[in-house]
Amino acid sequence: MIGHAACRKTFLLVLTLVLVANRATACPFCEQLGQTLSETIADADFAAIGQLSDARQHPNASAGQPTATTRLRLDHTLKAHPVATGKDELLLSRYVARAAREPFEAVVLAEVIDDQVEPHRVMPAEERVYVDYVTAAVKKSVKPDAERLTFFFEQLGSPDSRIATDAYKEFSKTPYLAVKSAAASYDPQQLRKWMENPETPTFRLGLYGLLLGIHGRPEDAPFLRKLIFDPKHRPRVGLDGIMAGYSLLLPKEGVDDLLALLANPKETFNAHYSALEAIRFLIGESTDQERRRLLDGVSRALVSADIADLVIDELRKNQQWQFLDDVLARFDDPDYQRPVIRQAILRFALQAPGEKAASFVKTQRDADPRLVADVEEGLRFEKVLLEQFGPKVKQGGT
Repeated sequence: MIGHAACRKTFLLVLTLVLVANRATACPFCEQLGQTLSETIADADFAAIGQLSDARQHPNASAGQPTATTRLRLDHTLKAHPVATGKDELLLSRYVARAAREPFEAVVLAEVIDDQVEPHRVMPAEERVYVDYVTAAVKKSVKPDAERLTFFFEQLGSPDSRIATDAYKEFSKTPYLAVKSAAASYDPQQLRKWMENPETPTFRLGLYGLLLGIHGRPEDAPFLRKLIFDPKHRPRVGLDGIMAGYSLLLPKEGVDDLLALLANPKETFNAHYSALEAIRFLIGESTDQERRRLLDGVSRALVSADIADLVIDELRKNQQWQFLDDVLARFDDPDYQRPVIRQAILRFALQAPGEKAASFVKTQRDADPRLVADVEEGLRFEKVLLEQFGPKVKQGGT
């Protein structure tokens, strides 16, 4: 039976791998904020824009009849259903309190059950700009990626937070290769304005940094470099996307700068972690020669104890067994005694070929058989999950 500690480790491993798989099919440096508006509409049985009015309660309704209703004037259908065919008005099976006081425009999403239209989401939409956005977003959501993202890029700076957030969600759901397909639409000057604006939500900075790297100019590199290396300007959120964008603009100098930061023990954990995330992304997008250069740089980060476990796992997953001696040397180092580091070293040794790795594992099994058994159990779960999500990871380029 697996102990409590092993179960917790297994849960964390499962969570990590699911997140990796999710990132492989989505923007690599975006926060996942839930469904887009177009996805929400697609999931509904019926969706429309119109005026809600005349909300009433029906306490004496007979069996099978709604106990409350609200009238919906149909101005524009977003997702059709036979129950609304040929009609310009519907009676919804729900009491919308505001419609009892005054008519108002709204986006209505509903289920249809036994020909009764039961709204499960009502979004006020008095502003014409929001109505126009909703209508256009539904149409653009099924267009080719370049056309779709060109439209949503233009909406990222909308003063209506609902529009700007939904446009961001569209990017967050899109794999990197698709994001790159719309490169010509990403205005570098506009991206810099958004990044310099203190009102810009910090969670968007990673996306903006990546887009600037995709379609920026060499003269944009100092701007990104300042955000990375100047503590006064370095953001805590989105730093990984900014680092990736910087490296895309300067493939040689930018990558060298990130690898040097990663191997600097004096840097913060947040900077180390962000750099490793950016380098993982670059590894997935690199040629074999560049990949070797990146992984050699990652190995030098073993001197940074705060991130050693993640570095060791990255080397293991990329089968960099030539660093076995460097990895094993950390097992008894006083600065590397945190359990997560020792477990990462054991994972590396368990999968590395050769007698030296096998001898190390035997020694540790004799000393602490429970620890080795727990790590082996975690590796078995990792194998199962990688078999399930591996194709997505490969497809996503991460």
